[in-house]
Amino acid sequence: MLEINNLSAYYGNICALRGVSFHVDAGETVALIGNNGAGKTTTVRTISGLMKAREGEIRFMGERIDQLRPDQIVRLGISHSPEGRKVFPSMTIRENLLMGGYIVRDPKAVNRSLEYVLELFPRLKERYSQLSETLSGGEQQMLAIGRALMSEPKLLILDEPSLGLAPLIIKQIFELIRHIQQKGITILIIEQNARQALKVSHRGIVLETGQIAFEEKAADMLHNDRVRKAYLGEKYSKEA
Repeated sequence: MLEINNLSAYYGNICALRGVSFHVDAGETVALIGNNGAGKTTTVRTISGLMKAREGEIRFMGERIDQLRPDQIVRLGISHSPEGRKVFPSMTIRENLLMGGYIVRDPKAVNRSLEYVLELFPRLKERYSQLSETLSGGEQQMLAIGRALMSEPKLLILDEPSLGLAPLIIKQIFELIRHIQQKGITILIIEQNARQALKVSHRGIVLETGQIAFEEKAADMLHNDRVRKAYLGEKYSKEA
């Protein structure tokens, strides 16, 4: 479904990504993990068209998209829930959600998406007419994910969905991600909380200083000593 080939991206003269290549298959959930500054957010911003690659190409459903505008990429079926949530604070929950479905011309499809999102996030339904700035951090994250789902994406990109949230809310967010998977939506998830991300993923990809270090099945990665030492907060142990 998504193919990244030899992707390089720069901030001015600073190289943020160097020769990155990976793929995401239809129906798959892939976790892209790495430390701060590894290039995770740069990768997904480039996929979404928010940043332009200097080299390489990005293909979605066989079509090259790295020269397209962000709105064109959304229309093809890629939706991005950004790091830091980025909800519209002076707009209500309803208005935020409708903004997520702005490309959908069929009112019935918009209503169908609204019903699905409000069923998935009953907290948003309870606060439907509230301004988003009055929501808690966890509720704003639910809103950001719900807004991304409004365009009925084929590929959902989740950038740091657990960032800054309490452990109980993080657990709820990842339970909701499992519900989204059941709908058959392909997911690329970027997370510092590697353990939670790998638990809901089919494969994991480790990004280090702008390059792919390695990738393998998520279940195997949870027991990989290198990953456990660097990203899961566990001491290195050959017996572990």
